[in-house]
Amino acid sequence: MSAVSCASASQCEAVGYYDTSTAYNAPMAASFAASVAPTSLKAAPAVGQLSPLTAGLFQLSATLTSNSQPVAGRTINFSSGSTLICSAVTDSTGSAGCDAVTQAATIIGHGGYEAAFAGDTSYLPSSADSPLIR
Repeated sequence: MSAVSCASASQCEAVGYYDTSTAYNAPMAASFAASVAPTSLKAAPAVGQLSPLTAGLFQLSATLTSNSQPVAGRTINFSSGSTLICSAVTDSTGSAGCDAVTQAATIIGHGGYEAAFAGDTSYLPSSADSPLIR
């Protein structure tokens, strides 16, 4: 293949050469439609509770959907500033979360966190920022 051009995320054209014999090299063009669905990621506010009863709780959570349907089995990365806090895999409801009490100072210092899905062969990437609730 010598070139690929895309008019949109789901409409691409590949152009190249296919050697049909050792003596003949003919140009060939083919069109294909990629099946990559858009996603939406919603991050819940960071909930921080530091008391003797909770022994320190700092939960991060996000929900990944595509066309209003949950997307399961995908990794969500939670970060604050340039620091990766944790990663979690979405469940059957599209939700992923982690306890980030060891990174509470980083999250507080940046005023919240970002949840990000990197995308894959089936789904486009998405991200969401979340504020801090004290």
